[in-house]
Amino acid sequence: MTANLDNLSQDIAQGQGEYLAALAALMGIPQNDQSAFFALTQHNASALVSTNNSADDMYAALTDTLRADSHFAGFTN
Repeated sequence: MTANLDNLSQDIAQGQGEYLAALAALMGIPQNDQSAFFALTQHNASALVSTNNSADDMYAALTDTLRADSHFAGFTN
């Protein structure tokens, strides 16, 4: 995530993109759930993306966001 943080941040803000899709795949989000994952991250973009955030901060915020969503809570291991 660190090397691609800017690209990932842009994808999250847009709710789509290759970096967000790669993250979803790495997290084990099934293909048929990825559009909902993209929408969830876009909806929470302000909490996930900040100029002060590091990749670790973004991942922690993403984990918190997923844990709060009943559908994606199981993908936070």
